[in-house]
Amino acid sequence: MRLRRRLLPTFAALFAVVSLASANPVRKGAVEVELVSATASVQPGQPFTVALRMQHDEHWHSYWTAPGTGYVTALTWALPPGFKAGDIQWPTPHTVRDTSGKITGNGFEGENFLRVEITPPADLAAGTSITLKATAEWLMCKSVCMPGDAEVDLTLPVKSEPPAPDAQWADKISATRLKLPVTSTEWTATATTTDKIVTLRLTSKSPNAHQPTELRFFAEDGYVDYAQPQTVRAENGGYVIEMPLDAAADKKTTHLVGVLASANGWAAGSAYRGWRFDIPFADAASGSGSQLLAAPKPGVGGLALSSQPAAATGGSLLS
Repeated sequence: MRLRRRLLPTFAALFAVVSLASANPVRKGAVEVELVSATASVQPGQPFTVALRMQHDEHWHSYWTAPGTGYVTALTWALPPGFKAGDIQWPTPHTVRDTSGKITGNGFEGENFLRVEITPPADLAAGTSITLKATAEWLMCKSVCMPGDAEVDLTLPVKSEPPAPDAQWADKISATRLKLPVTSTEWTATATTTDKIVTLRLTSKSPNAHQPTELRFFAEDGYVDYAQPQTVRAENGGYVIEMPLDAAADKKTTHLVGVLASANGWAAGSAYRGWRFDIPFADAASGSGSQLLAAPKPGVGGLALSSQPAAATGGSLLS
């Protein structure tokens, strides 16, 4: 279904038009943004990772790919000839609230990195430099909301040898991999739906499987009502999660697509909080329709789950 960009009526009079700027980093309202790189240089033909760094003032937030009341942060690229930019790799979100405690959507607070893979052309000349440019647009909210936009840019040298990690940002961008959704290797899932409720059932593959906590599902297509409580109960060694449908949910939807967050991760010794999956709705009467997790959509995230964090296993900075 098409995502809605709903804003509380009282916000409208408080919106301000924020002009573009070329400074790097750029502060607009309650958010500072800049374009940063995991590597200190570019190697011809070899993909590398950059990120839009967003530093939110305390109690302010911006939004995930399925935002809720707000709208999603976006990047519009202006790249050198032959360069290609992938989609934003969305971290696992959390429920965001205004200062009264009311849920306003799904998003991020504090310091957040939105990773993007950049692929340079193979014939890029070593000894030169390139400049990546993008226009970032976001909505920042606390008790009120303001739209923000800024022009960000990043200049990197081109070298023939493999790039060294960027001294300032490599570790933080690498650590951000832990926030990307993964595919669980210890659990399977099935989902059924009525005209009011989605029921998600998790089944453990092992009696000794890691037990997730504080489960919360975030639908990528807005099918589940972002603002309503979700009921979680243990059942037969697994879990059952019941979630109200959004009032505008497309009743022809055939798959449950989104990220299931666990406060303590999805495997023992792993810090990955999000499980990303795409499963068909089963026939509630027969239980048919169960299947293994599908491959993640490009740009959404979805990594093979490791029992060790990527930073500890020397995860690549280029992917």
